[in-house]
Amino acid sequence: MWLPPCATQLSGHKSYAAYISLRLLRASWPGPFVCRWNLHRKHGACGYDDAKKVYQPFNELVDPDPATRNMLAQIIARIAEAGFTAHVTINNKAEGSAPLSVVELAKVVVSCLNPRGADPPE
Repeated sequence: MWLPPCATQLSGHKSYAAYISLRLLRASWPGPFVCRWNLHRKHGACGYDDAKKVYQPFNELVDPDPATRNMLAQIIARIAEAGFTAHVTINNKAEGSAPLSVVELAKVVVSCLNPRGADPPE
């Protein structure tokens, strides 16, 4: 099932997939979070092989997706603040390099958890 972007799902989008996803999110909120950031939306539901060709050798963020990154970071931060775990896997086809996407997502999560820029506790 191809789901719309998180922001669309959370806004109450009227598609069936978004409706089911929103109900599941609301029923389990807050709770442990498991997510796979798989494919940049510009490639569409069937663009996995095309994205692979564009992004190889997967050593740079070819298509940064700050909207998805920020949405995931906000969800992860709220889940963590509530005392639950968040597990996210990221595919190279999300932005072009999974390791670099992880680094950038982590930076945004930290800024969401520490909005004033104070040093994190040791």
